[in-house]
Amino acid sequence: MKGRKRILMLLSNPFRPDPRVHREAKTLISAGHAVTVLAWDRAGQSKRKERVDGIGVSRVGPRSGYDNILSMLWTLPRFYWNALVHSRRLRQKPDVVHCHDFDTLPLGILIGRLKGCKVVYDSHESYPDMIADSAPAPVVSLVAMKERKLVRMTDAVVCTTNAIKTKFRGMGADDVVVVMNCQEPVQPVSQTTIDDLRDKLAIGNKKMVLYIGTMEKIRGLEEIVEAFSRHSGDFKLILGGYGPIEKILKRKSRGASNIKFIGPVRPDLVPIYTQASDIMFLLSDPANMQTQYCVANKVFEAMSAGKPIIVSKDTLHQKLVESTGSGCAIQYFDEAQFFDCLGRLKNEPEYYQKLSEAGRQATNKQYNWQVMGKRLADLYDRL
Repeated sequence: MKGRKRILMLLSNPFRPDPRVHREAKTLISAGHAVTVLAWDRAGQSKRKERVDGIGVSRVGPRSGYDNILSMLWTLPRFYWNALVHSRRLRQKPDVVHCHDFDTLPLGILIGRLKGCKVVYDSHESYPDMIADSAPAPVVSLVAMKERKLVRMTDAVVCTTNAIKTKFRGMGADDVVVVMNCQEPVQPVSQTTIDDLRDKLAIGNKKMVLYIGTMEKIRGLEEIVEAFSRHSGDFKLILGGYGPIEKILKRKSRGASNIKFIGPVRPDLVPIYTQASDIMFLLSDPANMQTQYCVANKVFEAMSAGKPIIVSKDTLHQKLVESTGSGCAIQYFDEAQFFDCLGRLKNEPEYYQKLSEAGRQATNKQYNWQVMGKRLADLYDRL
C-alpha cells in the first residue's frame, strides 16, 4: 500500500554508518518515508542519539566484542531487552520493522507482534554460512533452523543475490526482493587529493594494491601478507579494515616495506582510497558456502571506480567479474597466479584499461544503487 510509512530499522552494529543500511535508509526517506535506526553500540563509544542525513539514530548497549561469536550470543539477549524497552517508548508506532540480518530478526518479529506492524527481513548474507567458521556446529544448525521458521513470519524479505533469493523461496517466503550492495557511479575526487593520499602511504612509483574490508580467515589475507613479504617488487599492499584476524595481520605486516597496515577506515574515506588505488582484490575460500551465496561490497566498489579486481574462482565473485569483464579470477590461494595477474595488469595498459572501462560501464548500466534502490522503494509501496 502506497503512502508515508514510519520505519524502524534494527541493526546489530553501531551504525557508523553501516553503508548498506545508510543507503537503504536514505532511499526510503527520499521515497517519502520516515526512518529510525535502532542500533547496538557494542563498543559503547557512539552517541546515544543523533541524526545522520535525515535518519534518526538511537543506540543501546550492552558492550560486546566482534571477535567472538559466543561472546556476542551471550550479550545478545540484553541488547534485545534494551531495544525492546526503547521501542516501547517510541512516541509513534512504526508501520514497518526492518530487520538487518538474522541477529535482529527474532527481536523484530517480537516488536512487530507487540506493535501490530509489518516485518521486513533484510538478509545481507547467508547468515548460517557466515558464522560457520567461528561458531560451534550446534549453534550454526540452530541458527539455520530458526531462520527457516522465522522467515515465514515476515511480510517480505530483502536479500543481496539471486542465490539467496532461491534459498528463501525454498523456505516458504513469498515476497523476496534482490537488492544488491551496488554503489552509485563514483564521484571523482581531485588529483591533488589522490596524490596527497598516495604520498602519505609512501606509494612512490609502485602500483597500489588495496584491500579494505572484513579481516577474517576465509579472505586469504594472511597468505597475501606473507606473499607480499617475500616480494619486494613493483607493488605496495595497503591493508585496511577490522575483524577477527586484525591483530594477526598487523603483526605480520610489521617490517615489510611494501605493506602498509592502516586498520579501520571511516566509510566516507573508503571511496578516496579506492580511487587512489590501482588494483583491488577480494579472495574468498570457495569451500565456504558464503562464497556461493554472496557478492561483497568490494566488488561493486571496484567496478564503480574502474579498478580491476582479482577474485577467487568457483565463487559468485568470479561469475560477476567475468560476466561484466571487470576483473580476473584465480585459484584460492595460488600465489603464482595472483602475482601473474598483478604483473599483467601492470605491464599491459590496454588490458588494464579494458577491465577498468568494463567495470564503469556495468555500474552505469545495471549494477548501481539507482536500480537497486527503486526495487526497495517499490517493495515498500506494496507493503
